[in-house]
Amino acid sequence: PKVVSPTLITDLVGEVRSLDVVGKYAYLLSYYNVLSDSYNTSTKVLRIVDISDPTNPVVVGGSGLTLPTYGRQIQVVGRYAYTIFNAFGTSVGIDDGLLANEHFRIIDISDPTTPLVVGGSDLSFPDSVGIGNAGGPYSIFVTNGLAYITQTDQTLKVINVASSTNPTIKTSVDLDDALLWPVIVSGNYAYIGISASLRSSASVNVL
Repeated sequence: PKVVSPTLITDLVGEVRSLDVVGKYAYLLSYYNVLSDSYNTSTKVLRIVDISDPTNPVVVGGSGLTLPTYGRQIQVVGRYAYTIFNAFGTSVGIDDGLLANEHFRIIDISDPTTPLVVGGSDLSFPDSVGIGNAGGPYSIFVTNGLAYITQTDQTLKVINVASSTNPTIKTSVDLDDALLWPVIVSGNYAYIGISASLRSSASVNVL
């Protein structure tokens, strides 16, 4: 493999933490690592890039969309992009309770030039403070109308996203003594990577 066309996107905050590619578009989500309440939201978090010509990728959308700045992961399914965001916990001196509604967004990307937030703003994650870490969701996997979200508070949340405008928490599974990282769902099982920081070794949980 070789680099075809490195492209510098200068108007994103911080660093690109997640990328998804569907069809001729790439979806970039950035994370602004700053210890301040002044940058909770920004229009510099999501960018949609037309990659139909790999030698000349072009940013086509996202600059008009205001989102939480702590972007963690994006997954595109059909006409929607499902996005999760971290929020600094009390371990760094910021009251994470103020950011309980800043963790999940459903974005309509049917028109990639004008993405729109349609759901998630009213969904609260009240127990989102992490363990000595930035709190909130870490990984998301969407399938069959459900979004599976691991959190740094040792829980797996299952969100019903059948209604994109009204997602609801279907259930929450508490996994003691575990920092939950990536989640993948296949068939009837969810596979979750577990950090070694609270255990003698890293592992995989199967639910």
